[in-house]
Amino acid sequence: MLDTLSKMDMPVSVDTESDKVKEIVQREYPHYQIHDRPPEFSENWANGNHILTQFVYDNLDYDFYVQAFLTAPQLSKSTITGAINQFIMSYPKYDSLFTVTKETGLYWFNDSPVNHITHSQSGLPRTQDAPIMKETTGLYIISKPAILENGCRIGKSPYFFEVDSEEAVDIDTYSDLKC
Repeated sequence: MLDTLSKMDMPVSVDTESDKVKEIVQREYPHYQIHDRPPEFSENWANGNHILTQFVYDNLDYDFYVQAFLTAPQLSKSTITGAINQFIMSYPKYDSLFTVTKETGLYWFNDSPVNHITHSQSGLPRTQDAPIMKETTGLYIISKPAILENGCRIGKSPYFFEVDSEEAVDIDTYSDLKC
């Protein structure tokens, strides 16, 4: 991801608390800025909303913020550029953008159906007619007013930017890294 971002004409800040990561970035990507993540935002309770909001309050000079994760190494320059261009073209209709994959099927969450009605004869669509969007947690774009109002990386009127399953790869566990 750092190599991909280095090919783009935009400022890049690496948000980290790790001295080792800071050393690597300063050596390999000296044109990147380091944003020192406060220790409390490195705890297990902190999520992407906390990290981005804290960064925004420390860097209020921008109109839009792009959050890309190193755990999404398959995102291409063309996808990132396409997402940024789509967001700029559709702003202010959409106040944020995030990457998704489109999946079809009948889904359940907490013992309840998500996209179908089980107790109605006509509530069961064909699986190919039951799409659901899955957030990839790879790329987010949001306007400054939207993040300052909501404190979240997804605003009130988000654009769902579809990517293929290869670019949606997200490394969250050691087994993800081995694949």
